[in-house]
Amino acid sequence: MKNKITQILSVAVLLLMTPVSAHAAKMSLSPSGGALISGCPQTVNIIVNTEGENTMAADVFLRYNPDEIEIIDQVSSVGGVQIKPGRTYESYPGNIVSGSAIRLTAFNREGFFNGRGVLGSLVFRGKPGATATSLRFDFSPGRSTDSNVADPEATDVLNGVYGADYTFKVGSCPKVLPPTQDVVLSQAETIKSECPACKTCEPCEEPLKGAAPESFGGVDFWPLWVVLAASLIYNLRLMALERGKVKKDYYPVKFEKNSIRRIKRK
Repeated sequence: MKNKITQILSVAVLLLMTPVSAHAAKMSLSPSGGALISGCPQTVNIIVNTEGENTMAADVFLRYNPDEIEIIDQVSSVGGVQIKPGRTYESYPGNIVSGSAIRLTAFNREGFFNGRGVLGSLVFRGKPGATATSLRFDFSPGRSTDSNVADPEATDVLNGVYGADYTFKVGSCPKVLPPTQDVVLSQAETIKSECPACKTCEPCEEPLKGAAPESFGGVDFWPLWVVLAASLIYNLRLMALERGKVKKDYYPVKFEKNSIRRIKRK
């Protein structure tokens, strides 16, 4: 906790000391507007575009009307309400939704960010009775206590912000498909997938090549296979008996309760 507070204070001091630059980094929201269904969750991304400048830190100060929308928490492991941090910068030590403001602080310990990226994502839904809402960045050129983007020399390169306006309409929330999950095979399934012959791999439940299926189309063929096997053995024994290769004091085979037994002559 102490390290996190130190990180926040360090970035805050850095942003407080940033002089104004003539460069043109910008912050915007995506989508930038539109008609939303009241009561349905809506995701809005906070975009930063450094426009060719190397940057090492950013501070977002976004205002909303809590009477019109509800911000939905995206970090369940932390108390309170937070938005979802992006991956544009390495560390996000500050993430607070309080009152009518969203504050997000991000920075790099090493290296710089240059390009267009998502600083964070907020999810909200319109409250009953609300017909429209707006999201506005708190930003004024020359101020260091609002939204800022700092370059390696601690210069504020942010000089443009673009908020968003939304309207609400009555309707049904669209169905949200569950996220795609990676297929994780169990040990048994992994062994089975790598097993060329079940008799040499354990565990393995696949039938051997050429083996008869136990059922087909809901019909159980196991009794039929027993009868066919018994018939084959019976005929082979008769042939061997005729050739004198089997002792005559043994019957070839006898069926008894679906089993094959060799019974000694009394």
